[in-house]
Amino acid sequence: MEYQTNDKFCFDIVTFAQVNLLVGDSGTGKTRFLNSLFNFFTQLVSDKVLFNGKWDVDFESNRIIYNYKLYVTPSVKTPREKMIVSETLTKNEIALFRRENGTITWNDMIMPKLSSDKTCFALLEDDEIGALYADIKKIIARRFYGDELNKNFQLGTVVSNAPNNPVPPHIKTIENLAVEPIDFHNKMYILQQISPNNYKKTVDFIRSAFPFIIDASVQNLVKVMPNFQGALNTHVFCIKEYNIDKWIVCNNISSGMQKLFLLILDTILLQNGGILLIDEYENSLGVSAINFFPDLIASASQDCQFIITSHHPYIINRIPIESWKIFHRDGMNVHITSGIDLKEKYSRSRQDHFIQLINDPLYNGGIQ
Repeated sequence: MEYQTNDKFCFDIVTFAQVNLLVGDSGTGKTRFLNSLFNFFTQLVSDKVLFNGKWDVDFESNRIIYNYKLYVTPSVKTPREKMIVSETLTKNEIALFRRENGTITWNDMIMPKLSSDKTCFALLEDDEIGALYADIKKIIARRFYGDELNKNFQLGTVVSNAPNNPVPPHIKTIENLAVEPIDFHNKMYILQQISPNNYKKTVDFIRSAFPFIIDASVQNLVKVMPNFQGALNTHVFCIKEYNIDKWIVCNNISSGMQKLFLLILDTILLQNGGILLIDEYENSLGVSAINFFPDLIASASQDCQFIITSHHPYIINRIPIESWKIFHRDGMNVHITSGIDLKEKYSRSRQDHFIQLINDPLYNGGIQ
C-alpha cells in the first residue's frame, strides 16, 4: 500500500510491509499520517466523503495490485459539504471505473448521473468491487484518547432476533466480528460462540501478558454483580487474580490492561487481510505489557498488517530496522525514510538501535 498526500500536509510516497513502525520526533506528522490514512479509507466505504485532499494509493487484495486515485474538494453549491472531482480505480493499468467531470465510466459503460459525495466503492456493485469494499472495511484504528476505552468496556447487551440463537445473525464470521462496532465484552462473548479456538487463544494471550491472572471468562452480569439493574442477557468478560476469590469485571481493571486486552482481541480477529493502525501503543502501559507487544504481533496471521507509532526504546529495539519508517517534517512536507536505508549504517555500531535513532539527524532534526 502506498499513501501520498492530503490537502494540507504532503507526505512522501511510502510502501508498507506486514509490520511497520512509524518513528520520529514529536510533531513530525506520525499521528496525522495515521489519521489521514484511516480517514481516507473510511470515507471510501461511508455514506459520503468527508475530507478534502488528493490521494494516490496502491493496495493489494487477493494478490492483485490496484491503483486508486481520489480528488475531493468543497462542494461548489455548499462549501461545508464535499464533492468528488475525480476518481479512478485501475487493475493492471486497465480502469475498472473512472469519474471525470461528473461522468462515471464503469466497465466501459457511461453511468447515469450519480451522487458526487459518494465514492464508486459505495455506489457500484459487482463481485470485484464488493470484495474490495469488504477488504477496506477490515481496516481498524486504535487511537487511545477520548472515550475509546469507555466505549469498549461499557456494560452493554447483545440482542438476538432468534430466541435459540445467542449470536446476532449478521455476525457469523471472524471477519464480521472484527469490524462490528460493539464493546469488548460482547465481542468476547460472540467469539466464544462462533470460534471457540480463537476465543481460547485470546484468553491464553491475556493470561500470558498478565501472569497474575489465574482465570478469565465471559460471565452473566447479574451473576457477578447481583445489584446491577441491567438486562439479563448482558455478558461481561471477567478475570480472577491470585488471592482474590471473586470475578473482576473488566470495566474495573486498569486502563493499561484494558488497552492490551483490546489489542490482543484485535490481533486475533485480524484475518484474511485485516489492517490494524495503532497510535502510541505504549501510553499508560506497564513494562510487562509493553514487552509483550512485539511477541503478540509476531504471532499474528501473515496476511494481516500493522502500522504502529511508538517512542518507546523497547518497542523500537525489538522491531527490525527494515520495518521502520522515519518521519522528518519540513514545514508542510513530511519526508519518510525507510529503515532499510539505515540498516547497514546502524549495523556498524554496537549501540542499541534506539540510541542510534535518537542521535540520527533524521530524528533529532525531525522538524524544520
